[in-house]
Parts: sequence; C-alpha cells; structure tokens
Amino acid sequence: GEIEKEIKKDIEAFFGEDRHYNVMIIGPGMGRSEVSSLVFNIIINNLKLSGIKKVLIDGDGLYHLSEFLKSNKLPENISFVITPHFSEASKLLNKPVEQIKRNRLEAAKELAKKTSAVALLKGPATIITDGINSLINTTGNPALGTGGSGDVLSGIIGALLLKDILPLDSTGMGAYIHGLAADISVEESNLQVLKATDLIKQIRPAVVKIIFS
Repeated sequence: GEIEKEIKKDIEAFFGEDRHYNVMIIGPGMGRSEVSSLVFNIIINNLKLSGIKKVLIDGDGLYHLSEFLKSNKLPENISFVITPHFSEASKLLNKPVEQIKRNRLEAAKELAKKTSAVALLKGPATIITDGINSLINTTGNPALGTGGSGDVLSGIIGALLLKDILPLDSTGMGAYIHGLAADISVEESNLQVLKATDLIKQIRPAVVKIIFS
C-alpha cells in the first residue's frame, strides 16, 4: 500500500537520471523484515531503469532472493554474483546442508544455473562458478569464520566488478585476495583468529604480494 508507494518513490529518486552507478551490492545488514523484502523486490524490478550492469547479492539479500525466485526471475542483461554460505545455499536450492557439503561443486553449479548468476559457494576451498566454468580458491583459513568477513569479501569483489573484468574472474580474484589477506593476518599475529578490520588492513599487502610474487 502506502509504504510500498513511498519506497518505490524513494528508490526511483535514488536511480534518478542525474545519478549513475556501475555496480550495486545488496543484502549485508539489510534485515529480513517485510519492509526490507519490499526494498529488495522493488530494487531488483527497477534495475533496468538504473543503468546498473553488475549486482552482487549477499547476506540478507540471499534470503530475499530465495523468496523472490519462487515467482520471479532475475532481470536479463545484468550480471549477478551471489556469495552464499552453506545455509544460504540450502535455502536457495531447497536442499539439506549435508547434501550440499557432499558435492559442493555440483551444488555451486546448480546455484549458478538456478539464479543465472556467478555463484561463490563459501567454505574450505571456496568454489566460484558460472555453471559451466569453475574456479577453486586456494587461499584462506578457518579464521575467516569471523563476523563481518563476508562483508569484506563482498566489498573486494564489488571493487573488482567496477573493472573491465568478467564477473567470474572478478569473483575468483576477490576470493583469492580475501583469503590471502586472511593468511597474511594469521601469519603475522600467530593466532588462528581475526577481526574483519584485521582483514581490511591486509588487502593492500595481499594485492602487492600477488603483483610481485
């Protein structure tokens, strides 16, 4: 009703002609309320008006996506990236977590095909796939289980999506840099724990290490 009209008006203003965005990250910290669900649906349905060509969906956005896909498809001609952990993947695929863990590559491919997105399935040796071509990440450690780590990953991938790089490659590079930053942090502290802020501090050293190694 009235709330939906207000949200739609605000989002259309946000996507106004005088504004230009290349990439959107939607979901982290969004919540799962009815209002956030409306915001998610209205944004996705208005993406073509926005001119945005690349969208990463993470966090609570994956919950809203699983609901959205029950009766809709993501808009075409926009590159989507999704970054679920096992329980988010379970909701998207409507399959038990244990089944996903037993064949993670197959589950990641299924996620990509179902959503028409590049899927990054988090876990040990994170898998990135577009449903046909797949990458397996070789960096990272258990300390990445900390809160906020996934938000940092989304930010890194979002920054790479701004470059003229294919979404599959941007997502794979983002996962590699994110994991390497965690490896450097753990190596320097000699502790198998880290905060998201520790991770952020090591992004630049990780990129430098990749360039000069």
